[in-house]
Amino acid sequence: MSLALLLPAMAKAQGLGAAGLSNFPSDTEQVAYVNVAELRSSPNYYAIHRQLFDRRMDEFEMFMRGAGTDGEKDVDEILLGWRGGKLGSEDFFGVASGRFDPEHDRQLAPQHGVTRVNYHGTPLYGVDAGDANADLYFTFLDESTAAFGRETDVKAMVDLHAGNGTALDSNSDFVSWENELDGAAPQWGIATGPAAAVQAAPWFAGQGKLRLDPATVMAPIKAVLYQVDWSTGFSARLSLVCQKP
Repeated sequence: MSLALLLPAMAKAQGLGAAGLSNFPSDTEQVAYVNVAELRSSPNYYAIHRQLFDRRMDEFEMFMRGAGTDGEKDVDEILLGWRGGKLGSEDFFGVASGRFDPEHDRQLAPQHGVTRVNYHGTPLYGVDAGDANADLYFTFLDESTAAFGRETDVKAMVDLHAGNGTALDSNSDFVSWENELDGAAPQWGIATGPAAAVQAAPWFAGQGKLRLDPATVMAPIKAVLYQVDWSTGFSARLSLVCQKP
């Protein structure tokens, strides 16, 4: 998925942000949230959708539809994550909240060529992309939350949901930043480490008008927080969190 601010680089009752942190691995470096239900009510939703979702996410929507879930109707919120230094548009994993029918999907999936893998009693549904590293899987954590991504990432989220392992909500900084952003805009994100530099560089560079040494400029940056509002076209707010001296 490429959110408008994620490439070229990358409301209070939302809930999925906090829930996502509890299901994301602790080595997650970047998260991106979208309130699809709120954006769907916009008269410009389809134009916004084209800006937010790339081919990979469109494939996932088609994949879920084949398994019985209509992302355009059933999904309300999406939280994406990137971990382990993998920041490419196809390296995402995530959780989605909405109205799901896990039992219906279990029955329908085989009819659409969707494979099923059993992981500690939890069924994972996958589609063969022709490349093991690009195969996409999803599962239901409960009747209102689905997890998706590469097989290893989905298994990690299943483990964390069961209370096994260290989740991202063990990081007090991420929890604080999520609390700050939750409900502030229908789209927001947090980037740390190399992902923060990727996010901030285009803003500092002024689209190439300023000559800056990225290493010098990015060294003090600990995280980049952003919010995007589509209600009056497009407006974005970027906040930089710097390292303590």
